[in-house]
Amino acid sequence: MSGGSFNYLCYKDFPAEESELRAMVKFLREHDMPEAAAATAKFLEQPSEELRGLWKAVEWFVSSDWWYDEINEANNRFLGIEE
Repeated sequence: MSGGSFNYLCYKDFPAEESELRAMVKFLREHDMPEAAAATAKFLEQPSEELRGLWKAVEWFVSSDWWYDEINEANNRFLGIEE
């Protein structure tokens, strides 16, 4: 299995460790994905399955298993942007 950089956040049953969510929010903000960062920050209050795909793309990218293009594609799916 690939990934692991965020302790497999995309597969967690929630509530998750708060530190994992903060790390994901930080990455998303640093990579200019403010909508996804805000939704991730609110995730514990209102879980969103749509975020899991984006989180997986981020985790696999940080683990050097995927390209950044896969993050952009997952972010577009999260935003409802058709490619």
